[in-house]
Amino acid sequence: MATSTLSLSAIRVMRSAYAITCKPVNGSHVLRIDGYSQLKKNWIEYPKHINSCDFSVGGYMWRLMYYPNCSRSKFKNHISVLLQLASYPGNEVVEGRSRFSLLDQFGTGINAFHIPS
Repeated sequence: MATSTLSLSAIRVMRSAYAITCKPVNGSHVLRIDGYSQLKKNWIEYPKHINSCDFSVGGYMWRLMYYPNCSRSKFKNHISVLLQLASYPGNEVVEGRSRFSLLDQFGTGINAFHIPS
């Protein structure tokens, strides 16, 4: 009668584990605009923007897009600041929240805004 033997590798049980965690990540970036009034006055090209340097938050690269004369013609007497994902994650969906704070030339937060109707 023939007998068969199993090698140790044939009876090894393969196990695998994977964990998905979702934790909020906070980060900040300061875009300082020196000479704002002069820049605004001399910035005639619409809707041109200035990109900040890329910065990392949550494992992704981001940048701020600053429009001295807004990003829409009907608001060209205003500024626009947009957050842009700088690193393309392929098919991955990236969700985030952003908050912008404006500071005056002394670093004091501006807490009064006028939104024209």
